[in-house]
Amino acid sequence: HRSHITGVGPSPAHPDTTNRSVIQSPKPILNGGADSIS
Repeated sequence: HRSHITGVGPSPAHPDTTNRSVIQSPKPILNGGADSIS
């Protein structure tokens, strides 16, 4: 379940936002800041 860990937080909270962020910048996703900023 490694894939899930990547978006463990933002995934369930905002799947749409996570998808966008991943495409734009996968780095911020790991930090978990991309979701907060969005």
